Amino acid sequence: PMPEELLQRPKSKALDADNLEGLGPEAQKALKEAAAAKEKKQEEKSAKQAAKEQAKLLRQYRPEDEVDGRRKTSKKILANRGLVRQRKKQAGNAKVANRRKYEQRLKRRKGAVQDMREGATDGTYEGEATGVRTHLKKSMRLG
Repeated sequence: PMPEELLQRPKSKALDADNLEGLGPEAQKALKEAAAAKEKKQEEKSAKQAAKEQAKLLRQYRPEDEVDGRRKTSKKILANRGLVRQRKKQAGNAKVANRRKYEQRLKRRKGAVQDMREGATDGTYEGEATGVRTHLKKSMRLG
């Protein structure tokens, strides 16, 4: 909430912390606080900008210093991989790759072979749980 004095003052004259004549103590205090907040915000902004510039300088490429004799080999030079295509996560891990293959083959087999269902252990037969399909033949012709 702004004091009424600030709202009734003519707009032509610039209000700032240096030009406070003819204003009450509340208005002067409000203007001083606003000026202090503005200055603080500008300082924060300039500090943020400086930090950004510093980070930009750190990211820039800096060639190695020249020394007498042979230069040290970097990890990149020692690896000497060149251009290598991107691979899936499981490509480098044989255990994971074989596990995926096994799971796929199990799914494929479930479509071809029905799982064995165990009956009661006491020897009593209660019939097929899903019913007997009379039209279905799963035997193979020999000859």
